[in-house]
Amino acid sequence: MKLGLIVLALVVSVITTNAAQISSGQTIESVEIRGNRRVRAETIKYRLLTKPGDVLRAEVIRRDIKELYAQGFFEDIRVESEEGKNGLIIIFTVKERPLIRAVEFEGANSITRSDILEKLKQRKISISQESPYEAGKTKQVEA
Repeated sequence: MKLGLIVLALVVSVITTNAAQISSGQTIESVEIRGNRRVRAETIKYRLLTKPGDVLRAEVIRRDIKELYAQGFFEDIRVESEEGKNGLIIIFTVKERPLIRAVEFEGANSITRSDILEKLKQRKISISQESPYEAGKTKQVEA
């Protein structure tokens, strides 16, 4: 019983020491989103655990980056910091994935575009956003 209390006291003192080392004046003053065009900044911030007033922690930033990539909207995410008046300004700079505006069928002279689209509908194949973890995997369709 006494050994358990001693171990608990040591763990609490280590956590307190680490928290003091982490804080060291690295309070987050604000979080900014840059580079977004289609995805609203408020939507991005909603997904982040990094919040103004919190202490800057690398593991939280790593988690935020993973969370944003998992959404599938971004192909690049960078995080930078600037000195603010009362702490750090954390800046998430995102590069959104490009939109598919048109699909062109080249080399299909013997079959019409509407026939190709009809075959795709019959097979219930659609163009959708790939998971970032499945990049490079494609499905070939025979017309």
